[in-house]
Amino acid sequence: MSASVPSLFLPLLAAAALLSGVSAVNAQGNSVIRIVTPDGRVTFTDLTGAGGAVDAPAVAPARSASEADRFANFPFALRQAATRHPVTLYTSNGCQPCNRGRQMLLGRGIPFEEKTISNEDDAEAFAKLGGGGQVPYLTVGAQAVSGYSESEWTRLLNNAGYPPNSQLPRTYQAMAPQPLAPRTAPPPTTDGASPASSTEAAPAEAPPVPVAPPTAPGGIRF
Repeated sequence: MSASVPSLFLPLLAAAALLSGVSAVNAQGNSVIRIVTPDGRVTFTDLTGAGGAVDAPAVAPARSASEADRFANFPFALRQAATRHPVTLYTSNGCQPCNRGRQMLLGRGIPFEEKTISNEDDAEAFAKLGGGGQVPYLTVGAQAVSGYSESEWTRLLNNAGYPPNSQLPRTYQAMAPQPLAPRTAPPPTTDGASPASSTEAAPAEAPPVPVAPPTAPGGIRF
């Protein structure tokens, strides 16, 4: 003899069936998540993985297109080091330690930017870096060292993950040195003429004055 189920118990039976389904899914090693959308709809989804945890995808640091192009053909270890810990060398004219440091980086195959200090604008910008006014000045990511020391430079490069020997592609071309504080051309006047032009006659030029040989600007020390 069968008895009819009162309508009052139907929601309870439906909930029991749903819980049974959840238990069955859990028995397979998955977890079920109940999601309620803002409009009131309810959906269920299961996440696989140990303990129901899902690893979030790793997000690579943003890089400029030009930087990505520069490092595109690098071997993996070198590309990782150059991306995460870029190297910049600050030099000045007539600096023999700067020359030795540059040759050390080139010989090891380190991709680096070189910033030159050749005038007062460069010296002022260099003073803001906190290098104590001494060149060469090397930065490897967030680390920096003043003066040339092969052992200290080697330690910084090793800690940053740079390979001990050159892995640069044969087609790689080192970047040309650039001024630390490049000067910009003065803006043109409203009539399109350069500020140097004038309707008045220019004064006679003074005779040249002998100058002493160039020295390091702004008290830069080698």
